Amino acid sequence: TADTLLGKLRPVAEAPLQTVHRILKIPWNQPPAEALEAGRRLLAEHPEPIFRDEARTSIVWDWVFALRDLDKVHRLRTQPEYDFEIQVIRVGDLVIVGWPGEPFVEAQLEVKLKSPSRRVVVAHECNDECGYLPTRAAAERGGYEAWGKLPPGALERVAEQTVEIIAGL
Repeated sequence: TADTLLGKLRPVAEAPLQTVHRILKIPWNQPPAEALEAGRRLLAEHPEPIFRDEARTSIVWDWVFALRDLDKVHRLRTQPEYDFEIQVIRVGDLVIVGWPGEPFVEAQLEVKLKSPSRRVVVAHECNDECGYLPTRAAAERGGYEAWGKLPPGALERVAEQTVEIIAGL
């Protein structure tokens, strides 16, 4: 396939280059009150990590999650919103999108389907890490990484803004 494609490549006389970046202010997802209370109790009883094994190589996940949630509450006081940067680069009819975090594929596919450009590549974990970005439907269903650091609906907002940016290029 590569040999066939290489034989069909032709020089491009002119390829417009455009770049756009937009910052969306997205509030952090607030941990549920019952999880915070359970985490406070657990950490009050066990301020040091709870290990699963005598070799002290594996920490109990509930302890890790409790620490994560309480850290998040502290972060909410100092940084109530996350600066989600959408990066879009256009080279000719190729569009490259950069998002932080790990978005569920449905939003990436939506951007590709709604884009006026035939060639769209969505890259993730670009320049920052905001964790998994589940769709609203995945957050409602639950399951693996369906509770993200950003609230349900954030990914749909990101996809909508990205399509708007691409349409403006």
